[in-house]
Amino acid sequence: MKDHYAILGIARDAPPEVVRAAFRVLVQKYHPDRNSDPDAGRRAEEINIAYSVLKDARQRALYDQQLPPTNEASPGPAEDDGEAAPPRTDSPQATSPSMRRTAGRTTYELLFHDGIVGEHLEWTDAVQKVKHDHRLFVGRGQYLGTESVPRQRVWLRLGDTEQLIERSGELLPVATGQSVTLVTIHQPGIARRAVPLALINRASRQWFLLENLTTVATTLLSTRESLVQAGRFIAAFSAALILLYFTLLRHAGILGWAVGLVLIVPVLFIAIGSASQRETSRLEEDIRSSLGLAGMS
Repeated sequence: MKDHYAILGIARDAPPEVVRAAFRVLVQKYHPDRNSDPDAGRRAEEINIAYSVLKDARQRALYDQQLPPTNEASPGPAEDDGEAAPPRTDSPQATSPSMRRTAGRTTYELLFHDGIVGEHLEWTDAVQKVKHDHRLFVGRGQYLGTESVPRQRVWLRLGDTEQLIERSGELLPVATGQSVTLVTIHQPGIARRAVPLALINRASRQWFLLENLTTVATTLLSTRESLVQAGRFIAAFSAALILLYFTLLRHAGILGWAVGLVLIVPVLFIAIGSASQRETSRLEEDIRSSLGLAGMS
């Protein structure tokens, strides 16, 4: 018999609002129209079946009677995020309030804040976007299409402080009154607010990144590393433009210049930018390693 709680990534004593929140997140992620994974259809069907049982109090009670006994202190981790669930925050591995690391010339610190969800709101915005029509025998054109964008606002109570988290698109499966741990990252000795990095749902033992790690790593670089990285990019991009001019554009006509400026230059900009970010890549990898040591990899 399949474990519906493990499929939704929730504890067996999860309240109905947590069941609904987990279902909403997973059904969006594995919807065949949004997920190209060949296994997405099967996962979406499992998620729907699990929710159809657990959302009904009577069916859930009958299902619970059929489940084998288990250790409630370690509920099965969710498979949906592609990430291993972290240990419970009350375990010896997760009680440390901070973790300090040094990568290159950058020192950063991960802080772990235990708290509860004080308020949780979800709504949907209708957003108009320009879409392209390439239907056969009809021709090409543009039109305004309306899309529904799910949004979320979560107030966290962390001791004597509060933290607001706002999301668009993928939502966090949390509910009012639920225990969570917020992981923030900052640089010791620098007057800059800590950046919310990840949120741990302690009931389901799932964790979710709140920020893009590449962006976070770039903002944490020391001044010298930022200057070295920027100088490397400028030098490489300038050399590529000079080479492009003398090999192609110097003898090209208007069409050649148009192709070069519209197509080749942006491609060079992106490729050289990615290749020159050594310091950012090293720091990003170290942050991933730190999250792994904290049980969140």
